[in-house]
Amino acid sequence: MMCKRNTRGHEIRLACALSALGCLALPWACAPSPGPAVPARPGAEAPRPAEAPRPAEASASREHAAPAPAAEPPAKRRPAAWAPSPEQVKAWQEASWLQDRADPQGTGSTASAPVRRAPRILWRHAPKGQARAAGQVVAGKGLVFFGTASGTVHAIEAATGKERWEHGEKGAILASPALGREEGGDALYAVLAQTGTLVAYRAASGERIYARELGGPILGAPLLANGRIYLGSGGTALKRAPGALYSVEASTGKRLWKRATGARRHRTVKRVLFLAGVAARPALSADGLIYATSQDGFVHTLDGRTGRSRQREMIERQAAYTPAIDGKIAFVHRRGQLFTLGQRGKILGLLTRPPKPLGAGLGSPALTSERIYLAGDGALMATNREASAPLWTYPLPEQTSELRHSAPVVAGAGTPSETVFVLDTHGTLHAVDGSSGKALWTHALGRPDPPVDPLRTAIQPAPALLPGLLVLPAPKGEVIALTGAR
Repeated sequence: MMCKRNTRGHEIRLACALSALGCLALPWACAPSPGPAVPARPGAEAPRPAEAPRPAEASASREHAAPAPAAEPPAKRRPAAWAPSPEQVKAWQEASWLQDRADPQGTGSTASAPVRRAPRILWRHAPKGQARAAGQVVAGKGLVFFGTASGTVHAIEAATGKERWEHGEKGAILASPALGREEGGDALYAVLAQTGTLVAYRAASGERIYARELGGPILGAPLLANGRIYLGSGGTALKRAPGALYSVEASTGKRLWKRATGARRHRTVKRVLFLAGVAARPALSADGLIYATSQDGFVHTLDGRTGRSRQREMIERQAAYTPAIDGKIAFVHRRGQLFTLGQRGKILGLLTRPPKPLGAGLGSPALTSERIYLAGDGALMATNREASAPLWTYPLPEQTSELRHSAPVVAGAGTPSETVFVLDTHGTLHAVDGSSGKALWTHALGRPDPPVDPLRTAIQPAPALLPGLLVLPAPKGEVIALTGAR
């Protein structure tokens, strides 16, 4: 950009400085304008305009296992080769990711084939208006479901990203829905955060089945298992109300039981009631026990059928994550240390001590038959049930008080191709080999915006995993599907 002097030198210099800053923020907006058109010679073919790559997709993926193959000349590219094959579409219809953290046990893992090669964006879906996708998406029977902070629920096709239906509600949806099978067809369950209203829809059509107000706010995702839905509510300091756990009959919305998680005053500020709400999805063990973490630092163990409390163990202040359960053993963490809880919810002992950089901001663990994965400040860690130290650590950016990495999720669980995925605070998706801890590829999705509520820490959403497909909300609110098929 050229800036010439004239009698208004100070004003021109200020305008030039602002223009230069604008060019740094939006470089494509300051590209040089094309020159005057040159008349074509008679009989000559008109030149074709060059197609500029989209900024979000150009050079977004980096494959680390091997150097990327040389790009083919534009004339030899065949866009149709990137379209999903009939076999892939069939696999996506048969596979499922039914709820947050994949299953009632909260393992965050699936045996579905992982995406181990640098992926390509299969489709993007941007909700209408200012709606932004919130929480982890769920998938089943070839459809992907998600809610938005604007109060809309969406169903889109996994193969194309085409919207199947949309339903509007009067309240924000801040957590993942859950997909279940009921008489008369599959049902989708979503929660309106502020009022704590559970809403059920027919998954195929979006028709509302019922709406039941339980009492809010409910910030965590619902747990769906054995025909029941389990939810945790966050207590409000203004009303001095403790948090609670609910059990609801999935087919009717009838409340079966409610148990308060308690509340205690802050140690130093007596007038402030420390929240004891449950802000994350509970988990279910093989013997029917519900494990839930509350914001006052306890793990609560309750009988899933009656709601009777079995045990309450102090773990970590402001705990807000889903425990991972293997049979009758639950895995939780405290101050960067990984613990196991036994059948009655009592701490059995210390399993492993992560390195110092991982000691804060740990989220939900991911669990497979061989390994346990945790993501925290500066690192992704893998351990197992016998190790007293991490098997490996993989570097991640530092977290902030406003934003944390996603909880890890795993595809190809229990196989030689076991792969762990995590979305970091910079908006980069990492694929890491489970056995070695080496990076397979990274894909930049764009830096996330800061959370609207400065008092609430935002956690990056983890992708839902289908065979050879990852679907997740991008940092700017749209939903993106990534595939590694070529």
